Amino acid sequence: MLLRHSGRFWTVLPVSATPRPWMRAKPLTILAVHLRGVVERHLIKDKGNYHLLLYINYRGEEFNQQTFLKQLAAIEPSARATSVDLVSEQLGGAVKKSFFWGFLLGGALVLFLLLSHFSSLGEIWQSLFPVVGGVIAMLGLMVLTGMRLNFMNAMVLVTIVGMGSDYGMHVLHRVTAVDMYEAGEQFVQSGRAVLLSALTTIAGFGSLAFTDYGAMSSIGWATNYGIAATGFFAW
Repeated sequence: MLLRHSGRFWTVLPVSATPRPWMRAKPLTILAVHLRGVVERHLIKDKGNYHLLLYINYRGEEFNQQTFLKQLAAIEPSARATSVDLVSEQLGGAVKKSFFWGFLLGGALVLFLLLSHFSSLGEIWQSLFPVVGGVIAMLGLMVLTGMRLNFMNAMVLVTIVGMGSDYGMHVLHRVTAVDMYEAGEQFVQSGRAVLLSALTTIAGFGSLAFTDYGAMSSIGWATNYGIAATGFFAW
């Protein structure tokens, strides 16, 4: 296939099955000229065949990738296109699908364990309340700070489900194990333990927020938001 540039647009031209005069030249002859570097950059040899490789440089939304890919497939089905954006989009789609089923399975297992342990729906809700509140607050803080949910920091949600239910369950156990006169003191003691657990998690896991790598930094900030909010709602 060939790509012809005309102004702002690229036109895809299928290579004719009948060799043109310039196409009959041997690749070694072409490489012998002064444009050898250009030819080596755009002419790729693979298993005895030569493939034309072209680069399209664009910025922002001035180039509609999906429209281009549809037109390219319609004109030349055997042509292939790749870029950092396309690879990231495909990877993000695969991770989103896997994350959805993983999050659903993890949440179902947590709910099953709580159902097998507690005797009432009220106790289950009290145990899960920090999870619900923490997830909502974390997503809200991410929106306010301009942080997008990606396939890296989305994994923090699974951590929040496990740790948030732990916080609520520990507080609930300490409070319900004593009479109402001692419940206040037990709540304060368990609240201190939850606070210390949240701070140590933020100090360790949340320190990723200060790394130079953007994706890893987003994991750290999402952890800080989620753990802090979950601990707050557990108190």
